[in-house]
Amino acid sequence: MKNNIKNDLLKSISKVAYNIGFGAKLNFASYDIIMYSSKLILYTFIATSFFILFADKLDIKILSAIIIYISVFGLYIDSYSNKKEYYYKRGAELLVLYVKLRKLYYSVKNSEKNSYEEEINSLSEIENLSHKDNLNDQILLSNWYAHYKFFWQFKPCWINSELNLKLLRDKIPISFSILIGMIALSLVLLFLIQN
Repeated sequence: MKNNIKNDLLKSISKVAYNIGFGAKLNFASYDIIMYSSKLILYTFIATSFFILFADKLDIKILSAIIIYISVFGLYIDSYSNKKEYYYKRGAELLVLYVKLRKLYYSVKNSEKNSYEEEINSLSEIENLSHKDNLNDQILLSNWYAHYKFFWQFKPCWINSELNLKLLRDKIPISFSILIGMIALSLVLLFLIQN
């Protein structure tokens, strides 16, 4: 009975930590995209302009289309620029809660207590704090980037082991997997059509 309560609590802490840690990385991903994409767009414009100046045989329409596409993406990103400080601040707040959960997890894991009321209350309090002031409006592709930042940079091994997370189901965004599948299918169809 005591072990069941402890195991259930460890799993609950891990689930909440997963949500909070991923939320922190999602906010940081939005912040990074806003901060660094303007430089990427500028460098792309410079490179494209270079090709236009020195390559007489390039199709100007294709390059113009690329510039227009990049400009529209730049305008989209610019519409989020007033939120960038919020994303950073909220990511940092959630990261503090994540660290508290990691400490709580190891405290419970190493404990042989009969009752975990104090720990359950702490978990509930941290979870309630995580829901305060959330902004659901994240920038395009931040979810993909957040998966990278959380699972591949951050490496939350204790959450992985407790929740038994799988590569294709949990660590790679389903939309990314679908996109890769569609590209692969398109390439196969293109190859079959040409042959």
